[in-house]
Amino acid sequence: MTVASSEEDTFSSSSRAPQILERSSILVDVLGKNIFDRTVSTLQKFASLRPTMVTEGTATGHFLPAQTRRRTSFVSAWEKSVAEYVRNGVDHLLLLRVNAYHELDYHHFLQFHLETNSALTQAYAPDGSLEIALVRTAQLRNAESCLAGVSSLIPGHHRFLFSGYVNRLRAAHDFYRLVSDGLHGVCALGPAGVEVRERVWAGAGAEIDASATIAAPAFIGAGSRVAACSTIAETTSVERNCEIDCGTTVRQSWVLPDTYVGMALTVRRSVVSNRRLFHLDRQVAITCGDPRLVGPRRKSGPLLTKMQALLRYEPQSAE
Repeated sequence: MTVASSEEDTFSSSSRAPQILERSSILVDVLGKNIFDRTVSTLQKFASLRPTMVTEGTATGHFLPAQTRRRTSFVSAWEKSVAEYVRNGVDHLLLLRVNAYHELDYHHFLQFHLETNSALTQAYAPDGSLEIALVRTAQLRNAESCLAGVSSLIPGHHRFLFSGYVNRLRAAHDFYRLVSDGLHGVCALGPAGVEVRERVWAGAGAEIDASATIAAPAFIGAGSRVAACSTIAETTSVERNCEIDCGTTVRQSWVLPDTYVGMALTVRRSVVSNRRLFHLDRQVAITCGDPRLVGPRRKSGPLLTKMQALLRYEPQSAE
């Protein structure tokens, strides 16, 4: 089994818009756990051997390398990994590119592959390939190379049609839609945390001030802090190690890991990352030059600590 991922993917509202993510989109937490780790966890329940990841760089073209494709470090690593599984006697090999979220039932996929006696079966959604394939390795053992063997099977491959949940994760809207669908139970992507009250989840070590308001459904990630008098309104995910400062309201938004959102702000229908904010409705991305408004999470200064303590102060009744 080979898992190919792109480590240079970023997303934006269009090819000309500023980038929102500075790292691979599949490695950024969505409701507390990234898509790559979620995919690997699913595969480990299905596969008999540990998956192998081959780093692709920028994902371009078909996910099954063609025999005529220019030799690159990715193609060489891909062929080496496939050849090792073939030598170890694996009968069927699952190949996929991790660049989307889907809820494909791998057991049904394998059953179809076996029943059709196909040498190569590829999964398709209504809008195109899911970039997932099963290969019968017997077809590769006598080939000139694994690359040549797989390439020769592509023209005669069978199609497995999947009509379940798929999110291509191509733009900021797609990621927020996945957050929303997960919180509302539209898809099976569950928050990685404890349900502290109905449809409100919190990760390990999350701190929510007693005076803060959390409206369901919402997620507060591990190690994140929601300060006094703040409001996390419905359909919002604050990922790990974030801080929402005093008096700020975040509504229908996705706050990416390690982000600080300053005091007395209103953030609505936005994706917020390190110094960047993308408005989902206006499709405008801005860069904030003042880290006191939006920036990397920072430690509380003395003045802020005193203010927070004052807001939490409750006078004792006289006896």
